[in-house]
Amino acid sequence: MSDLIPKNSTYVYKYTSPRHIHSTLYNGIILGLDNEELYKDIPCSDIRKLKNLIDKVYINSRYSNITNELVSILEQSRIIVIFGWSMGESDSFWVETVKRLFSANKNVHLVYVPYYSEATNKRFRNQSLDREDEQKDFITTKFEIPEEHSDRVHIVTDTEYMKLNFLTNGSKEKELVTV
Repeated sequence: MSDLIPKNSTYVYKYTSPRHIHSTLYNGIILGLDNEELYKDIPCSDIRKLKNLIDKVYINSRYSNITNELVSILEQSRIIVIFGWSMGESDSFWVETVKRLFSANKNVHLVYVPYYSEATNKRFRNQSLDREDEQKDFITTKFEIPEEHSDRVHIVTDTEYMKLNFLTNGSKEKELVTV
């Protein structure tokens, strides 16, 4: 998370401590699934114990309040930035949460920063446009965003784009929450 602090006519990002949805090494890393459909057929005599081992949402709700805390932060956000997230089946809770928030509030923008194993060469601008189109299709499909709302989906293909000028429309006020 970060706060924007005006400094002269530009903005400085003040970063606050990150929220660790997968916990930390000190507290025990939480890796697993958040979609019960993916593990419901695993033979287990005690489903509570299975959930306690592999269900990320269950573990976070039982041992910390981070899931509720992050949902609350997202509910208050106008800009949701997603960094390199695959959004697979095991991420259904967060996909559904972001989808719900985006469709419920016409002022919410999604900014997706995909992970690329190699940098986009700025000299080949069409390569960047192709990647942007490909990623925008991925996001609009994943979050079931209709064409008429796709102008609120932004794909970052280089660091210059992260100045977020496309979201401010000349306004001095910006909000940024990252997930």
